[in-house]
Amino acid sequence: MKEIDPWTGISEDVIRRFFDVLCIERGLPKGTLSAYRADLYAFDRWLIEAKSKTLISATNQDLTEYLKSSTTSIKAFYGFLVDSGCRDDDPTKVARKPRKRRASAS
Repeated sequence: MKEIDPWTGISEDVIRRFFDVLCIERGLPKGTLSAYRADLYAFDRWLIEAKSKTLISATNQDLTEYLKSSTTSIKAFYGFLVDSGCRDDDPTKVARKPRKRRASAS
């Protein structure tokens, strides 16, 4: 039987408090706040559905798994857009800069 997360049901309250602090103390722009809110709610939903956890009880492993999963799905989506002819480029493919050769010691 899975252990019940003691923090279940309060994520929204904690997120609201966090945003109160961001608005009052940091004065972040609305666009930034909206993006933060969307990110936190998406992560919270994933935690609840995939791990039966909350934002408060998430571990480093949970966050790493979520970020990897998100990155993988975004890469797959842009690969699909390129393959289907909707885009010519894939913004998830980062062009690597050539490494500078070290000068050999004489």
